[in-house]
Amino acid sequence: MTKFALTGLAAGIAFAAFTSTAQAQEEWTMTSTWPENLDLIKIDQHWVELVNKLAGEELQINFRAGGTLMPGTEVLMPLKQVALKPPATGQAYWAGLNPAFSPLATTTSLFNGVDYLNWIQQWGGRELYEEIYGQFNMVYLPYGITNNESGFMGRTPIESIADLEGKRLRLSGRDQGRVLEELGGSQVTLAGGEVYQAIERGVIDAGEFSTPGVDFNAGFAEVADYWATPGWHQSASVFGVMINKDAWDALSKRPKKPCVLRQTPLWHGR
Repeated sequence: MTKFALTGLAAGIAFAAFTSTAQAQEEWTMTSTWPENLDLIKIDQHWVELVNKLAGEELQINFRAGGTLMPGTEVLMPLKQVALKPPATGQAYWAGLNPAFSPLATTTSLFNGVDYLNWIQQWGGRELYEEIYGQFNMVYLPYGITNNESGFMGRTPIESIADLEGKRLRLSGRDQGRVLEELGGSQVTLAGGEVYQAIERGVIDAGEFSTPGVDFNAGFAEVADYWATPGWHQSASVFGVMINKDAWDALSKRPKKPCVLRQTPLWHGR
């Protein structure tokens, strides 16, 4: 049995090889940037279910929720530092390593979900993922897209651009942070699982996370008195799995797996 460590996304997943036996069933452990209480984890879980069903004789993935192996925003560095099979979901979290990670994950009032899908499949997007992730010895498989986010939630009203002046806002994405700074606000980077408590305790003036349904189910309405919509900062978001290229290349010896993994994006599976 071959064992791999995986860090899953949300949007990201990493594969790390520990032991190998030729042509035996491989076993990967995958973790996500999203904890169990956030609906975005279901994107990762569904992808794992598809892979296990389609490639079960050759590959099994054991899924672990975000935060159970390491903090959600740190899934990249431990794997990278020990030269295993790096990073994980929430691509915008890694924009400090390469600014290209930000637009590969989301844009500020530019691409919607359909735009991203067309760009990835037909307009050269897949090749850009391969180029950027290749610099980190990784292969990236996008497998989910969400549309426009719901906006900023907090205990202070934000009714105009002027109200952003001096505000500390949880905001994901390097490009989004630059726009916010131009508008007078200050970007605070937090993992998705930390946003609820940060609003509740007043650590931030407001925060954003995901789409309206995801945000509501996460309980943000319990601690936020005000909700500023729409979410201009993220008009769509891409989620996927990041695989170490050495591990990916090893799959080429198997007749099924590379094909199966490439054919499991959720826009095919749902």
